[in-house]
This record gives sequence, C-alpha cells and structure tokens, in this order.
Amino acid sequence: MIRSIKKYGMEALKALGDDIPCTIVLENMAFGDNLAMTRAAKKVNGVYNQHPCKLTVPITNSFTSEGDGFTSGPASLKSKNLHIGIFSAFIGNEMKPVSFVAVPTDQREQYLKFKTKLTQTAGKLPRLKKNNAWVIGSNTTTTLELKTSIDMVVNDQKHEIIESIESVFKNPKAYTEMGLQPFRKICFSGEPGTGKTMTASAIARLMNEKHRIKTMYVSGGGLYGSSFDLIKTALNLIKNHPSPTMLIVEEFDSFVMSMDDRAKILTFLDGFETPDLKYPLCLIATTNHLDRIDFAISNRSGRINRTFKFMGIKSINEANALVNIYKGSLELPDISGLILNKTPDFVKELLVELKWSNENGMEMTLSNISDKIRKLSSGLMYSKCEGVEFG
Repeated sequence: MIRSIKKYGMEALKALGDDIPCTIVLENMAFGDNLAMTRAAKKVNGVYNQHPCKLTVPITNSFTSEGDGFTSGPASLKSKNLHIGIFSAFIGNEMKPVSFVAVPTDQREQYLKFKTKLTQTAGKLPRLKKNNAWVIGSNTTTTLELKTSIDMVVNDQKHEIIESIESVFKNPKAYTEMGLQPFRKICFSGEPGTGKTMTASAIARLMNEKHRIKTMYVSGGGLYGSSFDLIKTALNLIKNHPSPTMLIVEEFDSFVMSMDDRAKILTFLDGFETPDLKYPLCLIATTNHLDRIDFAISNRSGRINRTFKFMGIKSINEANALVNIYKGSLELPDISGLILNKTPDFVKELLVELKWSNENGMEMTLSNISDKIRKLSSGLMYSKCEGVEFG
C-alpha cells in the first residue's frame, strides 16, 4: 500500500509539474465520484464549483492494469487560484478506487475550499418534475419519468402492497412513538418478467400523485456485484434534501455479494447507516434471487418488514385484466386459460406478436394463438416462472 502511494503519488506530481513544491493527498472514492459527477454535469470544460478550470489531461473512466492495481490516466486541474495534479487507481485487496492529489504547498487552503464546494455541487439534485424520480448513478444523478400508471398493474396483491407502503407515510408516529425511525422496508421477489419493477414504478408514481412523495432509484446488477456506496449516496442525498421519500433498489441481491457490503446492508436495514430521518422513508428492494440474500436479512423480523412474492398470472380475472389493458383494438377470443401461470412480460410480448400476425393475415383462433404461445415459450426466458416451464 505504501509503495502504491509513493508510486501513484509521483504520477499525480508529474501531472502537476515536477518542479512545484507540493503535498501528496490520498483521497477516498467520494472525492473521485464527486469530481466525476461535477465533470459530467459541466461537460468537461466548464466550471467546477464556481472555479473556472481546464483539464489539461482528461480524467477517464477507462482503467488499465498497472502492477498491483488498475489506474487511470493522470490529469491536472487548473483554475484561477488552484492548480492540482490527480491520479486515480484501484488498489488494495478490495480494489477500492482512490485518488492521489498533488497539492502545491501554498494552495492547501484553496484546496480545502475547493473540496467543500466540490461536495456541495456534486450533492445537488437535478430539479424533479411531477411523476419523475431521481436515478442515482456512480458518476451522476439524473431524472426518469415514471410513466406506468397503477391501473396498468395487474396483481391480486396490488392493494395490499399499496397499503403496506402508504402506512409509513400516513402514520409515521407509529414508529417515532416507539423510538424508531419512520423507515419501512419492503421486498419484491420473483422471477424476471413478473412485474416487480413495473409495480414499484407505478406505486412511486401513485405516491407522488397522492402524497407528493419523492422517489430515488438505485439499480444493482454489476458483473461482480454492486457497491453499497450507491445506496450510501442516495442516503446522503436524502439527508441533505429532507422530505418523505421512496428508495427503490433494483436487484438488491447484487449489493450483498461482498462480505463488506453485506455488513453495511445489515447496518443499513437496522437503521444505523440511515441518517436521522425527519420524514418517512420507504425502501422497496427488488430481487430475482431471494435465496442469494443473506438469511440474516431476508428472514429476520424488522430488517425487511414485508416480502411480496411475484409469480405468474394465477387467476382468470388477472389474465382477462392484463389482456384488456394491452390488446388495444385487437379482437381476440377468450385466451385467459391459455396464459395462466405466464408472466406479465410474456403476455405483453404475446400480444405484440398477435397484433403483428393479425396485420399479416393470421386468423385469431384459439388454435393459432396456442401455437403462437408454444413457439414464443420456447424462445423467451419469460416462459419460466417458479422453476416450471409452461406452454
């Protein structure tokens, strides 16, 4: 580690200029994230925290192998009162990203002010329109329109889910009177295509329309898991912008793949990683693999308040409702019996296929539709639900 600091610190010094007396500062990943977020917002050659500056060597997310770690290209950052050299690297056993910063000895005070403004600027959230959510990324925060209406959700559990989520917003005193933070944790589990994400999005829109609840969206699913730092970023933004909030974490199981992040998730669900909440917070964690989530998370009362299991279509009423939503002007016989146990995503794909086939002259008979279902089932992952292949 010490060898890496010396080696990469020298690279930062080279970016600044070898003949400038300076101090090498080791910054954690938050510094690099904040710098990247601000850079992305200002299109590289803009203003960093009110500091007009120019990148003489671009900061890049493209890392190359370098001995005991991975490194990015060096960069120098110039402004009127500040000139620093930067070199980023992944080092150590856990390969955590760090930044080595060469700070001229006579500019330490300016550097500290720059860091403060950097944090403030990176922590600003884009303006949120009605029926939009914030999307928390590793480098920037954007907004996403919540297009799905709750009427588009076909699920026998829908009203129970809504009531469970609304409870913390309607009655936060039920928590605070017991000395607890108003923090409710809901899990959606089920096979891909069963409507978890769609339901979460629709409920987020509903909460915004009914109660002006804001939503933050974090997505996991990295090849080697997802860092808890994404969730931590969302929590810090919630702390700095207090209001009733829904936090949707997609592919929650990907955040517990490392021992370090699993421990952080446990403390987060216990409320210790959560900032002191002035307003209610509801977590919706979705997962395709409930079995991958630590037993201490998924089966300990209080860490997850409710788990709702999403499966294929289980009733004729559900089947008819789903077909009526998506068929449009297409004339169909009663196909509800043919799509039982299928997933909502499968049914949507089926109706798209049927509309196209109808335009090309296929007669909408039960026999033809059954044949289409068999062919579609053999080629789509959505044909599987609860480990059973249908069709």
